[in-house]
Amino acid sequence: GMGTCCSTEAESRPLTVASAPHPTSSKQETRTDEPLTSEAMKEAKKMKKDVAAAVQVQKIFRGFKDRHVYRRKVLRAAFEELEKKEECELQLCSADVGKLTEMYMRFEEKNQPLVRRLPSFVEESRQSMDAKTSFTPTRSWLASFMDTAATVRYTQEQGRTSDTRRRRNRKRRRRRMGEEPIGIGS
Repeated sequence: GMGTCCSTEAESRPLTVASAPHPTSSKQETRTDEPLTSEAMKEAKKMKKDVAAAVQVQKIFRGFKDRHVYRRKVLRAAFEELEKKEECELQLCSADVGKLTEMYMRFEEKNQPLVRRLPSFVEESRQSMDAKTSFTPTRSWLASFMDTAATVRYTQEQGRTSDTRRRRNRKRRRRRMGEEPIGIGS
């Protein structure tokens, strides 16, 4: 890869450090510094929820063999999972939700109507979506959405094969598990 992925390769090398967390050091550091504002606390919690929800949805995506062939089935399962996450106040970032919702509704329109309860974000965006015709879901778009689902921010990386992206995400996820304690207080 070029540019951006070089730094992620380098960061992912000291994986052994992640297995030796220092749980107290992060707390001490924020105390010696000025205490976190409630705004910052809320923001941090929200980020954690975003990541948790995105990872959940991606796990569903990955659970399907030949997922590009059965994309309606995959979308239905992911969408149902999003409904559950919404009830637990877990949310994907709006770009992910918007794209997934729009795509899901497109596929459903061509087949049978929706009968179950829709999450609020669908109800709200339904009218505006009827007017929008520019976005046409494709197989390759769905594949790339699945591969970026766990990265919190949805970035449109064109020209990269989903294979390299999948490998990078795996590395990133492994790092994320023990990410917070690395280097704090050292």
